[in-house]
Amino acid sequence: MTGVLVVGEALIDVVTRNGESAAHPGGSPLNVAVGLARLGLPATLHTSIGVDEYGDLIRSHLDASGVRLSAESVADAPTSVAEAAIDERGAAEYVFQIEWDPRPLPAADGFDVVHTGSIATVLSPGRDAVRGLVEALRPGATISFDPNVRPKLSGPREEALRLVLDLVRLADVVKASDEDVEWLYPGRDLGEVAAEWRALGPSVVIVTRGGEGALAVTRSDRIDVPAPATQLVDTVGAGDSFMAATIAALDARSLTGAAHRADLAAIDRATLLEVVEFAARCAAITVSRAGANPPWLDEVSTGAPSGRGFVLTRTVDASAEEVFRAWTEPARLGWFHSPLAPATVPIEVDLRVGGAWRQQMIVGDGTPYITGGIYREISAPHTLGFSWGAVGGWPELDPADPHSGPSVTVALDESGDGTTMTVAAEFPGGFTGEQVAECRAGWEQTIGRLVDTFIR
Repeated sequence: MTGVLVVGEALIDVVTRNGESAAHPGGSPLNVAVGLARLGLPATLHTSIGVDEYGDLIRSHLDASGVRLSAESVADAPTSVAEAAIDERGAAEYVFQIEWDPRPLPAADGFDVVHTGSIATVLSPGRDAVRGLVEALRPGATISFDPNVRPKLSGPREEALRLVLDLVRLADVVKASDEDVEWLYPGRDLGEVAAEWRALGPSVVIVTRGGEGALAVTRSDRIDVPAPATQLVDTVGAGDSFMAATIAALDARSLTGAAHRADLAAIDRATLLEVVEFAARCAAITVSRAGANPPWLDEVSTGAPSGRGFVLTRTVDASAEEVFRAWTEPARLGWFHSPLAPATVPIEVDLRVGGAWRQQMIVGDGTPYITGGIYREISAPHTLGFSWGAVGGWPELDPADPHSGPSVTVALDESGDGTTMTVAAEFPGGFTGEQVAECRAGWEQTIGRLVDTFIR
C-alpha cells in the first residue's frame, strides 16, 4: 500500500454565520485527508465515527473526494460535533462535543507518509494509541505532524506542550500556526521556536502566519514566504489545506518515504521555496471560499519535477490596466532573465498580444544565449503570459518549439489604489532545482525593475 495514512478525528462542524447554522464534515485530520486526495495522492483516514446521520454525512464527504476510510473507523459511539461561530473577520470560535478512542488499526505498513495532529494527539484515551501507531510506522514512512492546538481540549499548557514535543521528536515535517506557537510559548519569537523544534529532529518546520505568510526552517536555512493576495471569506480549514499541500509537494519531489529521509533532511532552498509557496497558494484558495473546501489538483499546479516552478508576488501603486501596459513595454520591463547575464541585447521584439519575441543575452564567459517564444494575453487587463523555447543556455530547450521551455503567467489583482502581481512559472521535466532557482532570481530582478518604474 502506498500513499498517505492520516490518523485523527473526524467530526461535524455546525457552523453559525450571520445567525444561520449549517452542518459540515470537519476535523483537522479529515480536512488534511480530503486535501491530499483532491491533490491526487491516495489518502486513507483512520478515525472514529458513529453509525448515525452525522457519520453518514462524513462518509459521503470522504467518498466525494476519493478518501478511503479504514474499516476500523466506524464505531458504536456517536459522531463527534464541533460548533463553530464565524465572526466578522472570518475567524472561527469552537465549542466541542467529542470523544476520541479509536479502534486499533491492523496491517498499517506500506504507507509513504503518516500524518496526525490536532485533538487526536492530546485527548485521552486515544492520544496514546495515536502516538504508538506513529512510533510503530516511522521506520517505513515520513511522519508529518500539525499540533493545531485547541486550548479548550488540550488541558494545561505544560501537559499539552509535553505531548506536542513528543510528536515533534518523531516527526520529519512539522507545521504549526502562529496561534499554536503563541499559546504554547506565550511571547516567544516564532522563528526561534521553529528552530528549537527543528533541532529536536524534524527536517522541516513550518509556521504559518495567516495573511502574513509562512516561515520555514531546515537544518541549514530559513525562508519567509508571503501569503498570496486573496479575498478572505473565512479561515476554516486553511491550515489543513496548507498541511496537505506541503505533503503533496514533497511527495511530488520524491522526498517522502523512509528511504528518502536523508534527501528530505538535505532539502535545498529552491525546493523548499517551491513547496511552501505551493502550500500557501492552496491555503489562499481555501480561505477565499466558505468552509473547509481545499482545492482540487486542476485548480492549482503542484510545480512538481514534471512541471516544477515558482510563484512571486509584488504590489504596485497603480491600476491593473497601467501594470498590464507596463508588461507590454520592453523598454520599461527590461530584458534580464538570468543573473549570469551581465548584458542583454533585445532583437526581434514584438510584445503585442499574440506576437513573438526573441532576445539575446551575453553570459559571463561571452557565450551568446538566445531565447524566444510567444507572448499572449489571457484576459486583459488581469492576466497575461509568456511561453518560450531557446537556443543555447539550457540544453533542455528545443529551438524549434516555442513551448519547450518555461511558461509564465502573470495575474493582476486590483484592490483599492494598488495592484498585486502574481507571477507563476512552470517548467517542463528535465530542469534542475538550480536552473529553476536561476530563473527565479532573474524574474525577481525583472519584476523589481518594473516596480521601480512606478516608484520613479
